[in-house]
Amino acid sequence: MEWPGDRRAIESWLRTRMLSEIGADAGARVGGLDRVRFAVEATGAEIEHLLIDATGVKVTLHASAPFTTDPPPPNGPIVVSRQDGMLRSARLVADPVKVQGCPVHLDATLNDLPFSWVTYDTELTPGDPSSRYGVDESDDPASPTGSFRGALSVDDIGPLLTKAMRPLLSAEGVRLRRLAVSVESPEAERLLVHAVISARWKLLAAKATAEVALHISPGAVVTVERLRVGTRNPVVALGLRLMRAELKAVEGRSYDMNADAETFRIRDLRFTVDERLTVTGRIG
Repeated sequence: MEWPGDRRAIESWLRTRMLSEIGADAGARVGGLDRVRFAVEATGAEIEHLLIDATGVKVTLHASAPFTTDPPPPNGPIVVSRQDGMLRSARLVADPVKVQGCPVHLDATLNDLPFSWVTYDTELTPGDPSSRYGVDESDDPASPTGSFRGALSVDDIGPLLTKAMRPLLSAEGVRLRRLAVSVESPEAERLLVHAVISARWKLLAAKATAEVALHISPGAVVTVERLRVGTRNPVVALGLRLMRAELKAVEGRSYDMNADAETFRIRDLRFTVDERLTVTGRIG
């Protein structure tokens, strides 16, 4: 087969490789992949437009080892041909995708990303002919641009976190009984999160509250302005008292979401809170 071939060949490769990669993820179960739609417009080695519509996909996270990709063996397949490519325009839509049964609306775009079409001397995955072909980073300097938008009902934040955390905590012997989360934005660039959690570990049952005030800048820097944790359970309260210095040290700490970014940097990060928590931003 001549790689990359026509748009049908690219669409078929994308679908096959996506099913293979997702199937190898031990930390999630994904349903509805047959509903994913790929649409490619390509001329030669240039993809003029790529649309991936994942509406209707269902993602269920569960307690397991996180997905990892094993490094290729020292004498594994080698690249026998490489051709410069360009992704002019791409869009990923999920309206919605269901995560832990909760609808999440996603819309992301990416423009002007150089890459390389590569062919290996043998299959990366034995028995999968599509794995002999792939894409790789380009040696050309990249200045891609793009945008993203994600939205989730504020009423679904607590249930989503509960369903995601319950199997993880259960693996550690903790039974999560209840997690209620409320989110508000008292002013621009500030987010206030209040949580009530009820859990049991062996014979110890407790209920605790937490309040976190965050400042989120357009440059994607998250600063913890205030953190308060409390409980009426005397045993847990003692533990929190012993951790008072560590909890206090969190206040004022900043986390730069672009700290390790090279090609893709987030800018113009914004969020709104009404019936939905909506996050938007640009990539540049």
